[in-house]
Amino acid sequence: MDRRTAIRAIASSLAVPVAGCFDSSGSTETTTSSATVRNHPAAHGIETQPTLGPSPLDGGSVIVAFEDPSCPPCGRFERTVFPKIRDEWTEQGKVSFVYRSLPIVYEWGGPATAALEGTYERASTAFWALKAHYYETQDAFTSDNVRERTRTFLESETDIDADSVLKGVDADRYEDAIAVDREAAARADVDSTPTFALFKRGTFLTLIHGNHSFKLFESALDLKRDDRERQGSVETGT
Repeated sequence: MDRRTAIRAIASSLAVPVAGCFDSSGSTETTTSSATVRNHPAAHGIETQPTLGPSPLDGGSVIVAFEDPSCPPCGRFERTVFPKIRDEWTEQGKVSFVYRSLPIVYEWGGPATAALEGTYERASTAFWALKAHYYETQDAFTSDNVRERTRTFLESETDIDADSVLKGVDADRYEDAIAVDREAAARADVDSTPTFALFKRGTFLTLIHGNHSFKLFESALDLKRDDRERQGSVETGT
């Protein structure tokens, strides 16, 4: 089953959250629920989503990020915290990072999200590059220039067909994919960006609302203890 077919099977309904975004004044909320990455609403349709690191269904640590390309706190997270998550965790196989688009802030986030979906259908490396471009140059985008700036980046920095991506944006070809993320957000009561659902050993831990420090994610996932346990196993030969 290809990604588009899988998405259409998943997108059975659509609920739209209230627009909003949180900076570090956001919050965390925990639960004693036994929900897992396989049945928690934030992970609904997770198998179709862009992911760095191990498969999120492998039972390890997982961060499911609901973000909007036009959300300023999301931009700050992407520029300051995400690079450490990528370099220290996902590239080391310690954490799965799953990106879910939730365009609810500024108008240009809608076509940008659709362009991300169209790009991901064609090449995952181009998707991550375009995502980084949106957040690194966020202030330069408006609803009037988002298509042309997206075209320029895709043509100059990737090998995919920018024209086909943007034709798909204008034809609403990626709405099913966007609906999967919206539905997951609605089911999980996520109504602001950025929001992160954290899982440890496949079990749901907490929702983090807003742009917080790397140390908060490290503490919540208790990855330093995991490192100590791994080192202890190596030293004892177990």
